[in-house]
Amino acid sequence: MKAIAALAASALFAVAANAQTMNFSWQVSDTGNGDGVIEPGENARLSLWASWNSADMFAASLFNVTNVANFDTGSIVQAARPAGLASASPLNGTVMPGNSIMSIDAFQFPVFINPFADASNPIKIYEIEWQPADYSDRIVQIASQHTTAAVYNMFGSSTAMVAAPQGGSFHVVPAPGSVALLAASGLCTLPRRRKA
Repeated sequence: MKAIAALAASALFAVAANAQTMNFSWQVSDTGNGDGVIEPGENARLSLWASWNSADMFAASLFNVTNVANFDTGSIVQAARPAGLASASPLNGTVMPGNSIMSIDAFQFPVFINPFADASNPIKIYEIEWQPADYSDRIVQIASQHTTAAVYNMFGSSTAMVAAPQGGSFHVVPAPGSVALLAASGLCTLPRRRKA
């Protein structure tokens, strides 16, 4: 019995050791100048991207987006999967108190069923527009937590991958270019030379 348990454990370890990784990372922009620093009048635009090291095509990821710090100091204007990853599942996510978003299913069928499948790598799997309640100085942090991550091979068979999410963050500032304005005002107070 112990030998069977040890064999099963070693088989699971071998599968885990051979599993490929799917990376999940956030891209931050905004509705104003696009620099990702949220200034008065701007909303944050957040995109979650998946990438992996093979020629396979994105199949699916079931995940949540969680509030790590200050994501609850604003409101979610919209949150959605790209159309191609939304047609096969109704799970677009449910916004919870504190702005965590639960039960998002980014999924697409393989090419032989879905000729319009997106074979991009990296591929955008979710988008959020977030509006700050105010523009007090703060850093906002979010993370994604993935239950599944999978790709399709050229034959349409899916392969599970190890999810490797990276957190995302952005800065809300009280005024545009506030550091530059402070520097400029400091320069303006330099003593002037007297004419001889």
